[in-house]
Amino acid sequence: MNAPRIKDNDRDEITVTLDGKELRGWSYENEAERRTKMLAAREFVEGWLQASERAAKIADDVWGEGPSGSYDNGGTQDGWNMASQHIKKLIEAVAP
Repeated sequence: MNAPRIKDNDRDEITVTLDGKELRGWSYENEAERRTKMLAAREFVEGWLQASERAAKIADDVWGEGPSGSYDNGGTQDGWNMASQHIKKLIEAVAP
């Protein structure tokens, strides 16, 4: 599973990427700013991972709770369950 990566270009910019796409970036002018922005980048990644984990749990928890009715022989609930599983897999693909 992929996780966001933090990169400092050692000149003036820190970026957080996921699969090569930038999620967030910070600019800095001096060492004190660089340290502050690096901390912000780490906090961003921590929040990303926590939210991803929670979202996957929500998707997992709603499996089996889909609407059903005799009119569709359970097709609506099957679709709900398949969508819940699919969403969970997508979320887990970007969170360790």
